[in-house]
Amino acid sequence: MAERSVRVVQLGDVASVAPALAAALGDVAEVISIPLPQRGAHRRGPVKVLYGPLRLIDAARVARAARALRPDVVHVHWVPNGVVGLMVGVPWVLHAHGSDIRDLDPIRRHSYGLLVRAATCVVYATPDLARWVLPLRPDAEHLPVAIPIRSATGEADLDVLLASRAAPSKGSGVAAAAVAILRRERADLRIAAVDGPDFSVDAIRLPFGPKATFLERLGRARVVVGQFRVPALGVSELEAMSMARPVVTNVDVRLYPDPPPVVVAEDAAAVARAVGRLLDDPSEAEEVGEAGQRWVRSWHSPDAVATRVLAVYRRAIATRGAGAR
Repeated sequence: MAERSVRVVQLGDVASVAPALAAALGDVAEVISIPLPQRGAHRRGPVKVLYGPLRLIDAARVARAARALRPDVVHVHWVPNGVVGLMVGVPWVLHAHGSDIRDLDPIRRHSYGLLVRAATCVVYATPDLARWVLPLRPDAEHLPVAIPIRSATGEADLDVLLASRAAPSKGSGVAAAAVAILRRERADLRIAAVDGPDFSVDAIRLPFGPKATFLERLGRARVVVGQFRVPALGVSELEAMSMARPVVTNVDVRLYPDPPPVVVAEDAAAVARAVGRLLDDPSEAEEVGEAGQRWVRSWHSPDAVATRVLAVYRRAIATRGAGAR
């Protein structure tokens, strides 16, 4: 007799990781996704604190909805949302994604740490997060993002695409300065950048759009420029690599058992030089792009990610009632 499928309720999402994970699980698990309201998420200081009671009400409502679905396990994305996990009454997995655990002030570091310790199991999205997560949960695991291999469609009508959101948290100042250098040297380049609060580059401004639109833009770029603050590959860089687009970014390759084949550049001058070299040498650009695609297939295939997260779910179910360690 076939083993019963695991019933998973997934709460919230970050950077489209949740739908990618649901798609990867396919027939091996039943996944039901519930959005989480984020009232006051973009507020600051005392004003944000005022939204606390409303967010607790939202959390209780979502927890009731999750319980009604009678899941085997609940998968909560974004560490602050772990407050919902405390209310679901079944084993729950807490998924750390980045700024929800990195560089926290002392108050949030304490309160979020309590949530990390309380979860049945913990996973984190990028290898650099081990520095913050493992001291709190030594049993936490790195869970790569599921990235399917895609084919670029349409003609490459962009020379350069700045694929990370224009924000200080992405190190967009480095990318903007690199564009300024490229503009001085190559005024006719077709350069576009994803919008954001720190948008200041001399490029075509691309508003946020559906995931399909963003992927189409990636596939039409000759060179993709990533982020420069976080030393690990983000979803945008991985998606570009999945399409065999050469990526210029700042990443600590020592974080990976198999160094990702990207062009590493730390400052604006180095970024501009790397982009110029790839544009001038299509053979090198193709070689870097194809190597990146092979790397994504090896380390981020949906099947491999599904196997890993399913093992986490089964471990969580097996320790039902164990609670915090």
